[in-house]
Amino acid sequence: MTKRFTFRHAALALAVALFCAFVGAGVAYAASSPAPMKSAAPAEQSQPQMQSALNYLHQALQALNSAKPDKGGHRNQAINAVQEAINQVKAGMKSAP
Repeated sequence: MTKRFTFRHAALALAVALFCAFVGAGVAYAASSPAPMKSAAPAEQSQPQMQSALNYLHQALQALNSAKPDKGGHRNQAINAVQEAINQVKAGMKSAP
């Protein structure tokens, strides 16, 4: 029996890659000391890891939106999941002291 590389495999690989990118970027970002963004609200300035995650989520959303149309509904589900993640990160940043 031959295994085929399916869209599920691609989606899983993308999810793992994004997770690794977020973790790696968070570690790299935490190790550096970037200047705070002038337009950022005070809560965002005190939460550089959350801001970094938010930036990556926006990049992921942009990539998904520019991808070829629907992949059996999975692209749309991924777009919805990333948008929900953006909303959760923003809510977490607002509720932090």
